[in-house]
Amino acid sequence: MAKKNPKRDEQWADAKRRCRLSVEQVRRAKEMGLNPVKLIKNIPAPTQQWKQPVGDWIDEMYEKRQAKAARIEKKSTSGIATSQRDLVLLAARLCDAEMLAGGDDHA
Repeated sequence: MAKKNPKRDEQWADAKRRCRLSVEQVRRAKEMGLNPVKLIKNIPAPTQQWKQPVGDWIDEMYEKRQAKAARIEKKSTSGIATSQRDLVLLAARLCDAEMLAGGDDHA
């Protein structure tokens, strides 16, 4: 179990307040491995009207990553049968092959 870092928790609380992030946006940013100090640095200045607010930026980046992961997952499973019956048959074949190979140490 990872140790809690009180300084990091303070940084996340500060980023949440200063960037006006929701709890969900903080969760997404943590999941993506973003640094709270860098989020604060990415707050758009008044002269940077082209720049998105940090919360919108996190949401957009998260959605792009999820879409990319879904495409990769779809590609990797495109050759595998998806019906439940086919999956059961595949699992049975794998178990039979494992038993024939002598790998029944988990039985």
